[in-house]
Amino acid sequence: MYSEYQNFLRQAIEAKNLDHFKSNFSYRIVLEHVSPSEGAQYLECIQRDFPQVDIKGYVQDNERIGGSVQTNYGGECVCSPTTLRYALHALLLLKYMKDSGITQTNIVEVGCGYGGLCLAIDRFAKLFGVSIKKYFLIDLKEPLQLQEWYLGHFTLNFSCQFENAETFGDRIQDSPLFLISNYCYSEIPQSERAQYRKKLLPRVDAGFMVWNDLAGVETIRENQKVVREVPCTQVGNMYVYF
Repeated sequence: MYSEYQNFLRQAIEAKNLDHFKSNFSYRIVLEHVSPSEGAQYLECIQRDFPQVDIKGYVQDNERIGGSVQTNYGGECVCSPTTLRYALHALLLLKYMKDSGITQTNIVEVGCGYGGLCLAIDRFAKLFGVSIKKYFLIDLKEPLQLQEWYLGHFTLNFSCQFENAETFGDRIQDSPLFLISNYCYSEIPQSERAQYRKKLLPRVDAGFMVWNDLAGVETIRENQKVVREVPCTQVGNMYVYF
């Protein structure tokens, strides 16, 4: 499955044919597969928990590139359900930053999709009084190339640095550092997690993960807070704050 995804990206990047990558089957088997009903639940959570936030600007920006399969949410917005997931996750982690007194930081994301969460954080950070200097994206070669291409279409309030996953974040020396990994860190092999625990996690000050490993949540920090994912898109999925 993942090799098919990588092959599609490699061929699309080489052919410079990314205008409709979000709707390609080989891409959607890994990403962009949030269902319309799940998207409705994400939108409901945003409207309930963040009524002061207008997400329409972000939605329009994120839907401008990539040719996604869109759903009409009763006139509220027309977008990919995945865009609403990115929006909710960005709002949750930015609220956590605000509640924790984190006003200035650098972010490192492990497993970054096409960069949609990065864009959402950029668009919403000021609403929570959070200033971000650098955003580090850690991923494999082909996704990194997609992310650099995608985010290059936007003017961001921070600089992005693209790091090959083979380094496990070893080159990142900036501080403070806030870690994000949604549906990625929990899926990679234990041997690779061990490398992150050795090379990156000791330099991380705080973070947020969406954990989807049915074997149970790993201890990232002794004082971490684990709560059920809402909406729950798979049994055992958890939000991990640390």
